[in-house]
Amino acid sequence: MPVQSIARERRIGLAIIAVLVTAVLIGVFGLGPGPLRRDGPLDGGALGGLAGRVQPTDQGVLWGAVELHNGTDHTVVVDEVTLTGVHGLTTTAGPFVWDGTRYPVLGAGSVAIHGLPLPGAWDALERHSPRGYRIRPRTDDTIEILYEFAVPARDATLDGLTVSYHIGPFAYRRYFPASLKLCPSAATVCTAG
Repeated sequence: MPVQSIARERRIGLAIIAVLVTAVLIGVFGLGPGPLRRDGPLDGGALGGLAGRVQPTDQGVLWGAVELHNGTDHTVVVDEVTLTGVHGLTTTAGPFVWDGTRYPVLGAGSVAIHGLPLPGAWDALERHSPRGYRIRPRTDDTIEILYEFAVPARDATLDGLTVSYHIGPFAYRRYFPASLKLCPSAATVCTAG
């Protein structure tokens, strides 16, 4: 067999191995634009099982029951936030992010449920887009993911939300079970299911 043929077969073999190794890395580590398979290291707390009665004077509802924290040594970049299991809710604003400046204004880290319009002091809180939002590494700060909903005509629910994010070239997706039930004021009982 000529030397050129052996060299050619060796190059083809190495190319096949490189393709296989790349495919394994993408599948195992969630690299690249393919399916996101792992929760990853993003920390977060979710207030689940929230239920609230919407008052006749409410112009809508603010919901913010998920706080995110980056305990890693690397910057987390949020790619997308999506609601899951939504039934009967109409989003009027959001998702948006409130950063650590919310603590002195709210007196707490999380809004949970609040009728609209919001208190005037809350106007000072900047609404950041979650897409591209950078969560600094190793800080005590958290961010809160928020949505505004229209007043529902009947009982309305959601199951939680999913945050897609990346750290360097590694892509992740994490689900936060933060169930919510909103009831119109005429409802006799409003409890989380």
